[in-house]
Amino acid sequence: MNSSPRHHHKLSFVSSFFAAMLRSAALLAMLLVLAACTNNTGKSAARVEIVQTGMLFTERGQTRQLSARVFDAAGAPIDAAVRWSSSDEANISVASNGIALAERSTGSTQITATVGDVRSAPLLAVITTVAPGTVLVSDEQIARVAESDPDAAPSLDNTYTVVISGIALPVVGTLIVGTGSAPVAGRVVSAREVAGGVEVTLKLAPLSVLFPGLEINQRFNLADVPATIPESVNAGYTVLREGNTYTFTPRPEARAAVAKAGGVPAGTRTLFQGCEGSINGIGLGDDAAPPFVFEPQPVFTFTIAPALDVIYTEARGLERFVVTAEPTFLIDGTVKATAAFEGKVSCKAELLIFPVPVGGALSVVISGLVPVGVGFELAGKITVAQMKLGLKSRTSAKAALGLSCESECSLVNELTDFVNTNTPTVDVPGLDDFRIKPEFTAFGYVEAAVGNRFFKSLQFKAFEIKAGPKLEGEFAPLSTQIAATDFKSNYKLSLVLNAGFGDDIESVLNILGVVEVGNEVLEKAINLAASPTGVLTADRDSFVLGDTVKFELKLDPLTVKFLGLYNIKEIVLIRNHGLREIARVAASGEQTTFNFTFIAPDEGRASEFTAFAVTSLLPAN
Repeated sequence: MNSSPRHHHKLSFVSSFFAAMLRSAALLAMLLVLAACTNNTGKSAARVEIVQTGMLFTERGQTRQLSARVFDAAGAPIDAAVRWSSSDEANISVASNGIALAERSTGSTQITATVGDVRSAPLLAVITTVAPGTVLVSDEQIARVAESDPDAAPSLDNTYTVVISGIALPVVGTLIVGTGSAPVAGRVVSAREVAGGVEVTLKLAPLSVLFPGLEINQRFNLADVPATIPESVNAGYTVLREGNTYTFTPRPEARAAVAKAGGVPAGTRTLFQGCEGSINGIGLGDDAAPPFVFEPQPVFTFTIAPALDVIYTEARGLERFVVTAEPTFLIDGTVKATAAFEGKVSCKAELLIFPVPVGGALSVVISGLVPVGVGFELAGKITVAQMKLGLKSRTSAKAALGLSCESECSLVNELTDFVNTNTPTVDVPGLDDFRIKPEFTAFGYVEAAVGNRFFKSLQFKAFEIKAGPKLEGEFAPLSTQIAATDFKSNYKLSLVLNAGFGDDIESVLNILGVVEVGNEVLEKAINLAASPTGVLTADRDSFVLGDTVKFELKLDPLTVKFLGLYNIKEIVLIRNHGLREIARVAASGEQTTFNFTFIAPDEGRASEFTAFAVTSLLPAN
């Protein structure tokens, strides 16, 4: 069956990438080992890369040649002496000439190459037995690796194809495992002879089937691995990294180009890459624009150094697979409704993608990606277009998310040591009559996807953790509130936390050999602040012409502060009949009791009066 032109293009790209990489690996190894003796360029090293991305030994005493590339600050290659190191030399040692030696029959280590103070991302090297009858193939034997269907949704039923030289036509069911950098490990579902060798179609197999003798106890510090920034983010933002802090600043040229074209703000385009929800009872289609835009373009700063702990033993299988981080998210964003609607729309954008530094055969099953991003959610009943809601928020916490299988497997979903500061804003058009009940959430998130990081159809969303402020309320003009006895303006701010499984957790459990795990999803909302509440009383129920009526308003002391600041600007006493303002008193200090004296110009009842608190931090009565 012929592939569509689009599929053919994707297959060709992946094939060319791996073919070029594998054909040049042996030559690079020889040249770079020779070139790494001296630095005669006079330039300082700015980046070091290990050429190999995976290394698998199957017996004690086996050796492999390592090589590294060194670059200056301009990205040009330079000659420089490389120092090799192994995190566990008792398992796998590395000589000064870059030759790695398997010291034991099982075990693992992380290998790094260093020039001066510049260190490469780690290379995971593993010694393990494989199942009897497994066909082992080197990088030199592999001509092409490609997804069978790049557009397929992630599934264990998806396959990929590999063209291999130097092997006999394998029977269906045979296990094939690569020993080098190529991401090849799986069970044969079909095979045929082609020019240059044999083309096999492989399906994923569980970790315990592929590597029955596997022993890994490693912490992968993902901050040591260069993060990827999606093209859509680069188009709208300049990104500055200082240590583990990433600052995303809107590009002036992107804003100018959008303004000239009369389109939506650039930040809106960036964040609308992944929106879902429903509007007025109808699901948001793939190409449908949400009923709001970001104005101005949001600003973000992340400080994050995630790590992945993996413990896997031959005796017990998976013992620990946990992502840990202590992130700090600074988000400054405002949404403007472009139409009235009722429903909920949530938009997310990946800002950074940390690859798990596991290559080669093991990358098919225990590698993956750790995306970090932001999201915004607007929900409720929005009856007024042009309404704006904003949050300038800083949230930090300690987080751990994954699986722990010390006795029986359970979900690790720890979120502790929260620190949160916020500046919310609300801007509602000055209309005579409206009611709105908005909910606006801005959050940062960290996910973990397990599987082949090159093939999306074989990447499985395992876990997600997110946290951020939620501003919600009910707003209406004074006249509307007086006319509707069941409606009074109010608002509150809370910190919303969620940690749990991703959409593809069942596939992840199958790959890792986990039979069952408790569904202990963490969902929590911590109240941070709320609008003031109080009770208005009078010294009499009714009055006639000339009577003096004394009103007293007592505010709940727990509600007069918002995020630690006194939130009462003034109190307005209104007589409902005719919406007549009787008195207006400015608040002072941290006042909670307000008194009013009314001289009756006619007869009436005290129930005709309403007191409104005008707040300092949000324009809501």
